[in-house]
Amino acid sequence: LVVSQLRHFACTSELSAFHIVPIIHHGGSNLLSLSISHASLQDEHVETILSTCRQLQILSLQKLEQLTKLHISSDTIVFLEISEVLLLEFSLESPSLIYAKLSSIHRVSGTAKIDVTSFSAPNVEHFDFQQSVGQFVYDCFKSMEAFPLLDTLVMSYLDTTDAELAEIVAKCSRLRIFSSYWNDGIGDLTLKAFVDHCSDTIEVLDLAGDMGTQFTQPAFDELISKCKKLRDIDINWNYEVYPNEEPPGLIIR
Repeated sequence: LVVSQLRHFACTSELSAFHIVPIIHHGGSNLLSLSISHASLQDEHVETILSTCRQLQILSLQKLEQLTKLHISSDTIVFLEISEVLLLEFSLESPSLIYAKLSSIHRVSGTAKIDVTSFSAPNVEHFDFQQSVGQFVYDCFKSMEAFPLLDTLVMSYLDTTDAELAEIVAKCSRLRIFSSYWNDGIGDLTLKAFVDHCSDTIEVLDLAGDMGTQFTQPAFDELISKCKKLRDIDINWNYEVYPNEEPPGLIIR
């Protein structure tokens, strides 16, 4: 098999390391994009693959049931997707990363947490953390002082607390779009963080929770009065928190 000129490789079937690793060994050094899902790869196989593919710009790993430790270090990756994995350890060092989707990431059964050993993505613009362990998401953000270029943050279906969400928002001074649908942790602290740190940039907020919003009327009123660029807010039709009049140009759902 001549694979030395490969630039893009996708595996979406239940292949084993016996099939995948030799291909990567011979052609991985030139790969620009790699997508693997449903494959029988253990930690050492993924480590070998990532250490071989040093020019990757796009990486997608999904439904790798045997993977428990994932450590990514890259100066070239701009798009990263990791989903439906059970992890013990995770690290990310990627100054080139622009778009990241880390969804359905859970801890191995019987363990207390996912150990985030390091996390650095200073130039990321879009983060999607849907349906993942709240501790994992919080520890990722806690590892960095700020996310100066982050434009869009999706944190739906998480179990993060109000204080944790507020701390995360405080690190994102250029945030324009925030979606935390079905996340009941949002309260007054989170709304205050938007006012204090994103009032000049935030435009869209999705704050609809499973049990209704948990913030108070004064905090909500301060939010819509001080965040002048807001044009769309979803609070899941919570009439306990609703302004008497909608400000001009603002849609509240």
